[in-house]
Amino acid sequence: MQVGPGVTDLAGTAMPEGFTARFTIDKTAPRVVLAAPSGEVAEAIDHLDVTFDEPMNPASFTPDDAIFTGPTGAIPITSIELRPGNTHRLHFASQGATGEYSLLIGPDISDRAGNPMNEDGDATYGEAVEDRFEAGLVVRAPDLVVLNVSVPRPDCPVTAFRFPGC
Repeated sequence: MQVGPGVTDLAGTAMPEGFTARFTIDKTAPRVVLAAPSGEVAEAIDHLDVTFDEPMNPASFTPDDAIFTGPTGAIPITSIELRPGNTHRLHFASQGATGEYSLLIGPDISDRAGNPMNEDGDATYGEAVEDRFEAGLVVRAPDLVVLNVSVPRPDCPVTAFRFPGC
């Protein structure tokens, strides 16, 4: 866009030179493209990383915009940290209980142009159910592996292991 230089104010003073500016009209709604970790994990977790397909307005993404639940119920999001690459890290108390966890985000989170989320990709942005992002993961007990066995005396070979309660 170019304005001037033939523009005058109300007193008739002309602009000394023209002004040129470029801008982009962003009508594309954001979507989540990655949540990590996902699938099965064998260790306690204390954060989830959520990556959007474009830069977001960090002020529009607060802990109230995410619902995280686990085997024992709701898990409060304590803070959200902006990370490189359009990624936001959701922090919470360490969770190590085995079982299923689920995450719901949005849809009232917007990009820098103010467009709310549009997870279903239709023409209506920010729909209460359709435009939420949903993800899940499972925390499993770690597989245990015997790395080393010590024999108290070389003349007494170990022939079996016994585990109490088995």
